[in-house]
Amino acid sequence: MEYPEENYYKLNRFLLSASGLEPYQSKWNARLIRAFITIVMMSSSIFQISSWFTFEITYEFVVNGVQSLLLILCILTNLHLRTGNVDKVKILFDRISKDWALQKTHGEIEIMREHAEFSKLFTFCCTILSYVSMVGYCIWLCIPEILNIIMPMNESRPPRQPFAAEFFIDEERYFFLIRSHLYLVLLTLPIVLLSGFTIFVTLAQHVCGMCQVLGYNSTWYNAVVSEQKTLLMILIRRCHPLVITASKFYTMSLQNFG
Repeated sequence: MEYPEENYYKLNRFLLSASGLEPYQSKWNARLIRAFITIVMMSSSIFQISSWFTFEITYEFVVNGVQSLLLILCILTNLHLRTGNVDKVKILFDRISKDWALQKTHGEIEIMREHAEFSKLFTFCCTILSYVSMVGYCIWLCIPEILNIIMPMNESRPPRQPFAAEFFIDEERYFFLIRSHLYLVLLTLPIVLLSGFTIFVTLAQHVCGMCQVLGYNSTWYNAVVSEQKTLLMILIRRCHPLVITASKFYTMSLQNFG
């Protein structure tokens, strides 16, 4: 997949590569990345499930705990289901490169670039918004610890947790280790979601661009003037439903027959 317009899809390929789903990366590299993501998410799921046996079960605990657990498991399932479609994604990328390599007029190239620019901007905005939000959330989780250093109190402020989890170790002693694991989980989740969602939008935009190019390249206007007028009349007539009437007083239809 090498052509001058490849830069439109670099961010999509980076997100796929970071998820271990990029069709052009080595298989071992992809497997290692997917294994790392799986270990991070599965460990988080195990710690959350363990909290059900050590925490007091309340309605709020169940609602919040089930939401976060299902989110992680759904994203992990999505990651592994998409591994079977990596070859299909490669075929689609090869198809895109062939479409760009076709001889086109300046107008057709501009149409394809317009759709490619939109998909590139969409991917960039989604990535920035996702990680700005996630980094902001991580900073919000750190506020009690920061305030304990800047404005200490007689008692330490309670830490903020994104979800209930039981790590089976001294949480005060290994506070930074636990926090690092939580932040790693929070920063890994968007990669899998973005890599799948944005590539679908990118492929759809490319198809829309090719369909628009097909319409732009229509050669009906090369017909003789009489045929053009006939086509124009047919197009105008199609805009209105055809109804058979008797002197415009009675509608002839199967429902009214007999």
